[in-house]
Amino acid sequence: MDEGMVLVYPEMILKGQLPYRDFESITGPGNSMILAGAYAGFGPNLFVERAVGLAYRIFIVLAIFGIAQRWGALIATSCAILTIVLLAGTDLWANTWYTGLSFALCSLWAMADVMSSWRCFVAGLLAGIALLGRCDFGPALIASSFPLFLSMERSAKLRFIAGIVLALSPLIWMMLVIGPTPIFHSLFVFPVFKLNPGRHLAISAAPWQMQCLLF
Repeated sequence: MDEGMVLVYPEMILKGQLPYRDFESITGPGNSMILAGAYAGFGPNLFVERAVGLAYRIFIVLAIFGIAQRWGALIATSCAILTIVLLAGTDLWANTWYTGLSFALCSLWAMADVMSSWRCFVAGLLAGIALLGRCDFGPALIASSFPLFLSMERSAKLRFIAGIVLALSPLIWMMLVIGPTPIFHSLFVFPVFKLNPGRHLAISAAPWQMQCLLF
């Protein structure tokens, strides 16, 4: 059903329908909008959807390599290889979790040079896209970005915030068209208080790679 949603929802957006109003969605619209753009250019099919999923994973590997480069090429390469090993055990479809993770990591990579105003703007734009795909990434993004944000100059901070607002503008527009109540219910109330209690699984159900990291 999950992969079915990333195949159908973007097509519904291309036909003028909106999430939270015309069909149910418990995640941000970012992933569906990215896939809608891909489907508009290359056609709605499984190959295009999984190509986008592969692109998300490539972005994750590149971002981790870029972030770890400050500790040397050997460590960066090792981190990238470990990431590839962990991602190799995942399904290739364009899961919204990988949307948020890829853009969040790319945002941190762009923030590595806080003296560059344009990189700060790009970092804000990427962080906003991550939130547009997974709003629940907000606390993690704030915790990881805040120290770098404090070290920015005032103009760079404004550009960073402007990038976030620009990326979140589709969600802001949807709030104006649909109203904040159904969006708040779909993104927070339903997944946190109604859906989440039934999603708790035993650690033994996790892939063996994740179990090796935990034990």
